[in-house]
Amino acid sequence: MVKIPNEIFRQIEKYMPFPSVDIVILKDQKIILTKRTIPPYRGYWNLPGSVILKNEKMVDTVKRSSKEELGIEVVNPTFIGNYETFTKFRHYITHLFATKHKSGKIKLDFQSSRVILVDPNRIPSHTVPIQRLMIKDALKNKIYDR
Repeated sequence: MVKIPNEIFRQIEKYMPFPSVDIVILKDQKIILTKRTIPPYRGYWNLPGSVILKNEKMVDTVKRSSKEELGIEVVNPTFIGNYETFTKFRHYITHLFATKHKSGKIKLDFQSSRVILVDPNRIPSHTVPIQRLMIKDALKNKIYDR
């Protein structure tokens, strides 16, 4: 996999959509949400996720992002669906996965200030709007049964 230098990333985001993954991670029958410290959606609760890097499979992005953003290992990433989001910063084409916490204690990186475990039927109102839909879709796919 190849990481893109920040200055090139900022130039590309002006012209191209970004393929990314967002992840519904179950831990103790609850979903992990983090409070964003960076745009877009600074101050909102959100699902972990990342841009897919060149030569990186989507399931590998799920595993990398879980490790980088939360310090945890996940198991059995399952594809749920595709979503498209436009923000003033960039255009995302997001692939949603559901997975379960396997091991590791949650430790946040620079992108988040807090973490909560929430009942998927009681998502906080100040959650990234498209991700509220993503969580509902993951529930419809019976993520608890995996």
